[in-house]
Amino acid sequence: MSILSNMIPSTGASTGLQIAEKDLVGREDLIQPMMIRDAEYISLELIYDLLKDEVADQGIPTSVEYGTLKTGGMFNRETEAIIVVTNVNHPHDYLRHLIRLRMMGNRMAELKVYSHGLSKMYQKRGQMEASNSILNRITGAQRQVEIKAAEEESYYAALTFCVEDVLDKIIIPD
Repeated sequence: MSILSNMIPSTGASTGLQIAEKDLVGREDLIQPMMIRDAEYISLELIYDLLKDEVADQGIPTSVEYGTLKTGGMFNRETEAIIVVTNVNHPHDYLRHLIRLRMMGNRMAELKVYSHGLSKMYQKRGQMEASNSILNRITGAQRQVEIKAAEEESYYAALTFCVEDVLDKIIIPD
């Protein structure tokens, strides 16, 4: 297959989302960053196509689109295509996940999945736990927040399964 290009493929949908690389430092999520050997056949387009099919097969309410990652500083700014994964039912409430594939020479690639944005439910749960209000416990508000946070965590677990399944399909074991 082809080597990863820095351009968003014309065949895929684009979110128009542009993220700066510096905003993703320490935000690796879902899976551990990995180095892939013998990666000349792996491309962002392949991951995009497989992931789009996988989330559809699993029935997960997720959109898989392309976005842009801005890298470098003021004088050496570049952009590269990334995959943006968003929950369709909660596009602004749940974390988005960004998949980045960087070629490291002809045969090595680095794959990272980042979380982006803020989870409103996680914030609310944190605030409730910090306040430890008796009123929240009596009214059941804290229980409702816990239920909603568990639903969100379940979505992330299903998404993790899909990403790992895609990687299992394209990575040849040693």
